[in-house]
Amino acid sequence: MLNSFEAMKLPLKAALAFNQAQMQSVAAGFDIVKNTQDLANNLTRRHINLLIPGCQQNGDMQMKLYQEGASSLLNLFKESLLGQLNRFHQHRAGELEFIKLFTEQCERQDWSVEYDPSNILKDLSIN
Repeated sequence: MLNSFEAMKLPLKAALAFNQAQMQSVAAGFDIVKNTQDLANNLTRRHINLLIPGCQQNGDMQMKLYQEGASSLLNLFKESLLGQLNRFHQHRAGELEFIKLFTEQCERQDWSVEYDPSNILKDLSIN
């Protein structure tokens, strides 16, 4: 039975490691998309007068609204995906902790404390 529990720990550890890498990849991917989008929006805002002469104020306001909307949508997707991945991670970590209860040796309890007969707790249960 102990060998079976030990064998169950290996795929759980692998799933946790893979899930951790997946969460980091998703977060990094969304950050790259957001940074690229911010760069494109900032370049467009800076040079919008060259693209459409006379539209500096309205174009700048529209680009700012677009950038804020796209940024909030990306953050929503990122939080949603990372939340699902985090729940999976917590579930698998809980399973691994449960299996560790049966596979790892508990530390030895030391009962070598000095015994004082005058310091005994009384059993208050009614007989």
